[in-house]
Amino acid sequence: FVELMHAVESGLSVGSVSDSSGTVVLGSASKGTIHQLLQDKAMGGIQLREIASKHSDVSWLGAGEDAARIVDTMLMTDTAARHMVVDTSASEETVDVVVESRSRGMGVVLANKLPLTGKQQVWDQLTAQPTDFRYEATCGAGLPVISTLTRQVLSGDTIVKVEGALSGTLGLLMSGLQQGIPFSELLHQATESGFTEPDPRDDLSGADVARKALIMARTLGYKLELEAISIAPLYDPSMDKSAIPSVQEFMRRSSELDHGLASQVKSAQQASKVLRYVALLEMDQSGVTASVGLQAVNLSHPLASLTGTDNLVSIVSTMYQQPLVIRGAGAGLKVTAAGVLADVRELSGHR
Repeated sequence: FVELMHAVESGLSVGSVSDSSGTVVLGSASKGTIHQLLQDKAMGGIQLREIASKHSDVSWLGAGEDAARIVDTMLMTDTAARHMVVDTSASEETVDVVVESRSRGMGVVLANKLPLTGKQQVWDQLTAQPTDFRYEATCGAGLPVISTLTRQVLSGDTIVKVEGALSGTLGLLMSGLQQGIPFSELLHQATESGFTEPDPRDDLSGADVARKALIMARTLGYKLELEAISIAPLYDPSMDKSAIPSVQEFMRRSSELDHGLASQVKSAQQASKVLRYVALLEMDQSGVTASVGLQAVNLSHPLASLTGTDNLVSIVSTMYQQPLVIRGAGAGLKVTAAGVLADVRELSGHR
């Protein structure tokens, strides 16, 4: 994100950087120090606490500081500047800082889904002033999913259905299953290639897709909690983490899933359909129904043409009875960073 920010000559500057070890405040740091610190952090495998100890012109706040103190320190770095918090983590520990920042009138940009998928009350706090808040990259990385839904609502359009394939990992597995490759073989290939989380059940559970579905539903104005979404994992409950804590054991037993998934693929093919892992929102006068799981979709459906790791969102509304379709890379550092930077520049007034 920072590399891209400098590459486009955005006119933005970094005032502080945080990770799980604490916060480095860069207020009086030289450009050389800032560049070196960010370069060291980008290499991975090292915490900011260790990096910061090498530089005498930065300040340090350790992990465990309360949100108010962290935000106070951020605001002191340049009292004349407009301050913005950008959360590109995947941690719940940032929620308090994000909420505190919003309460101080700071702009906030999120790639992190977790602040948006907790209790509805937190969502309401964060989005109370939508002109200072952006979260496009939480759903589809750089794809314009959130902005499209927002503009449809503002236009007076009534959305009746949203269907999305919102996991590159699961999309890759679906493509392989369609080609007749056993699920366990596909899973081992994806894991070895780094396409899955360290424990692939974090992908296969559907929980991340459900969070994206929740964000879309709330963006459309519906009051909904994550627990209300029906989630169907790609594995049997007898293989979840509580039953099989060991990742290695789960991978060894993943072949137990081959027959059932192959049978579903065959049934879909016989009905001239294909299997996709889909987030589904259906709206009517009573509200929204949300579900996440395997679906057999008609060959004429936009989701049927999806291959590999691309994401796709199909939106049906009173204005778009033939679906409005958004498709493209929905994950990856560069496209996610681009989505975040676009949000930041929009909030900062850059065009």
